[in-house]
Amino acid sequence: MRQAVVDVFVDACRRTITERLRAEQQIVGGLHFVAELLNKPHEFQKVRDLMADRHSVSVLDWLLNFRTAHYLTGSKDAAEKLFPPIITRREHDDMMRRMSSLPEADLEGNVDFDLIENFILDGYTLPGVCEVEEGDTVINLGSFNGSTDIVFARMAGETGHVHAFEPNPAMHGIIRRNLEKTGLSNRVSVIPMAVSERPGTLRFATNMGAASQIMANGDVEVPVVTLDQWVQQAGLERVDFLKLDIEGHEIPALKGAAQTIVRHRPKLAISVYHYHNDVNGITLLIHELSPWYEFYLRHNAMWDSEVVLFGRPIKRLG
Repeated sequence: MRQAVVDVFVDACRRTITERLRAEQQIVGGLHFVAELLNKPHEFQKVRDLMADRHSVSVLDWLLNFRTAHYLTGSKDAAEKLFPPIITRREHDDMMRRMSSLPEADLEGNVDFDLIENFILDGYTLPGVCEVEEGDTVINLGSFNGSTDIVFARMAGETGHVHAFEPNPAMHGIIRRNLEKTGLSNRVSVIPMAVSERPGTLRFATNMGAASQIMANGDVEVPVVTLDQWVQQAGLERVDFLKLDIEGHEIPALKGAAQTIVRHRPKLAISVYHYHNDVNGITLLIHELSPWYEFYLRHNAMWDSEVVLFGRPIKRLG
């Protein structure tokens, strides 16, 4: 009888949420995230089971708790008090102070969190587990102002190379000037295209800074390629490291990179915080494509942004 009462309550909650979703605008967290968690608990449990270390599990648990608390209380400050992030306010403020003294602080087009994530936290690097190594061929989807390319090019060294995809035409000159300023132009190729699950063109919003993205009402039209198509056309014999931070377009891009992932088994660093279904959708998509990955989660910010999924390829079974 008690279980029946619980089931009736859960069903009522789902119906209420479904009705309210039609009016909900916030698709990063909010009600959409709570609905995803309520409707697909098995997916989140599977993702949790796939995490390779306790730290990753703690990051996932924190994200679920924080976003749920944020929705229920309507306040990020309240959610932070209930579920403090790994990076405290004091640590974040300290990094803000350190940021201005970085030699990279004068790069063109910088934003605060970008400097912190790339040059203080090495946010797309998991040392000893999943990182760019000497001689690696790197594909960077979402170059923005080139700061991640600088980090990757330094790590890959003179024998490695970075292929930097950035569809925003407003950033292409900035990327090249920043690469020239750091003496890394010969180690990075700028690819002025977007990536998705099929080639063609898409609308792109150019005026949102680091969050500029593919949008139906974007102000420009940009060329689009699948990563599988581009890798084949470029004649790349290897892809060692693949990073995606493309403002919510990660799942379509990964679908267009399926052959590259299966064939080359690159190390992966993927942002999984932009949309409500990223952390479960992206992790399970990769796992279905390539069951020979082990997964790690890391968090490089105070709020629920900058959550990165790392995938380390392991030996195939059999």
